Amino acid sequence: MLDKVYEIFHEKMKDKDQGMGIGSALTSEFLMLSFLLIGAILVLRTANSTILAFGTLIMLAGILFTVPTVFKVEKENSDSINLSSFYVALTLALLFIIFLGGI
Repeated sequence: MLDKVYEIFHEKMKDKDQGMGIGSALTSEFLMLSFLLIGAILVLRTANSTILAFGTLIMLAGILFTVPTVFKVEKENSDSINLSSFYVALTLALLFIIFLGGI
């Protein structure tokens, strides 16, 4: 299975021709996915174990169908003040909800 993932990344890297290495793309992909999975587990741990298991399985299924996401995130990576302001506001809103919700 990892050979298939490597092949997919290798083909997409050849198509992009931007000099980004396959190793760096795989590293960023796995870091992002592990962050999302750990975050989902931490959020769902307040629920009972059945919901935790079900939510984690849904998260894993979602990850399997969206790999590779590096190229989708790359489109959002810009220095636009509008986009940066949007993500700052979104992050602050999420932190506000988490702190007030007591999660």
